Amino acid sequence: MDLRRGEAGGLHFIELTPEGAGRDLPLIVGMHGRGAAAEDLGGVSAHIDDQRYRYVLFYGPIVLWEGDGIRYAWYERDRADTTLPPAREKVTAALRELWARFDTAPARTALFGFSQGAAMTLDVGLHLEDCLAGLVCMSGRLFETPDIDTVLTRARERDQQILIVHGTRDSRLSIEDGRASRARLEQGGLRPEYQEFPMDHEVTPDSLATVRAFIRRVLP
Repeated sequence: MDLRRGEAGGLHFIELTPEGAGRDLPLIVGMHGRGAAAEDLGGVSAHIDDQRYRYVLFYGPIVLWEGDGIRYAWYERDRADTTLPPAREKVTAALRELWARFDTAPARTALFGFSQGAAMTLDVGLHLEDCLAGLVCMSGRLFETPDIDTVLTRARERDQQILIVHGTRDSRLSIEDGRASRARLEQGGLRPEYQEFPMDHEVTPDSLATVRAFIRRVLP
């Protein structure tokens, strides 16, 4: 795949496209977990499909200095109520810029994320007024924002498609977080697809096969 680097809405990203592909490609946007970087999602993208889609993999806006180098995060875990909304605004602005840049509609766009990136996927995707092709939450959670009831009502009215995958052995975000997220979405009238796997805080071939099938269905 061809690799380019870019920026939109104040966020830096990696863009991956099939070699020789034209502009008319569905868009898949990925968001990494805390302490990771956009590059960490390259393998997930290749597993989903390396011929059909344009991938934009964002770097989180918060820089972390760790022992083995620079990593990134989307929000501060102990201050999510104040640090998540600015991140949401950045991702939303970036999406609107990408849609204009690539002449791609929201309906031909899917979001996916892992851990913090999964929480961002749900938060951003549900807050948008536009209906996206799909939202994929891998080992993440749904935040109870003050406007969650209104947000879920709007998402239900546009029949937003959602997939949640979570590990029953997850040692960072308990399986109860995944189950609670599904229950809250269902309480709001949504019908998320939900799958549990015997795994820790990670992705596996089986979980990625489920993600791939979902993406191929909502973005044929």
